[in-house]
Amino acid sequence: AGCDPSLCTGQSPVGATNLIKVVCEAAIKRVSGKDFPVISKSRWPGDIPELVANANRLKARLSWETKFDDLDLIAEDALRWEQRLIQKRKSA
Repeated sequence: AGCDPSLCTGQSPVGATNLIKVVCEAAIKRVSGKDFPVISKSRWPGDIPELVANANRLKARLSWETKFDDLDLIAEDALRWEQRLIQKRKSA
C-alpha cells in the first residue's frame, strides 16, 4: 500500500498540516448548518507525518479529472454519502 512516489510530493502547502481541521471547521459546519467541536488528537502509531498528493501529476499521467474542486461541494457530497449510509443502517 502507499502512494506512487512519482505522484506525491513531500512539499507541503502552507497550512496543510491543519487542513482537516480547516475543512471540519469551515466547509462541513457551513454546509451542514451544525456547530460541533473539532478536537485535535495525536497521530496513530504507524501514521506517516505528512502526505500531499499532486493532482496535476495524476491528471497528466492517468488522464484523471476531479469531479469537484469546490470545498463546499465536496463537503456536501460527503455529507450526502454519510446520510445514505445512516439510512441504510437504520433500515437494515
